[in-house]
Amino acid sequence: MTQTIRTLVLLFSAVYIGFLGLKNIYFYNKVLLETHVLEKKFLEAKQKNRVYKQRLYLLKHQDALWEMMARKTFQFILPGEILYKIVYTDNIEKE
Repeated sequence: MTQTIRTLVLLFSAVYIGFLGLKNIYFYNKVLLETHVLEKKFLEAKQKNRVYKQRLYLLKHQDALWEMMARKTFQFILPGEILYKIVYTDNIEKE
């Protein structure tokens, strides 16, 4: 009788320890996957931050960039400059 109880306790302990091991392996894999996803997001955010810092530096230190943006966006011209617009037409009469 005591041998049977010992065997059952030992068997139950082994199953319980195995269950805990599987549970820990599952949890470890889940955390590892989440870590990889977060690292990837972090690297993407870091790269965007680097690009934004470069743009901010250029905006602060290069007046030519502001001038180019004003010319493209608002068709800005400086005093004394002449703006030429080239108009293309599809219906050109042939002589």
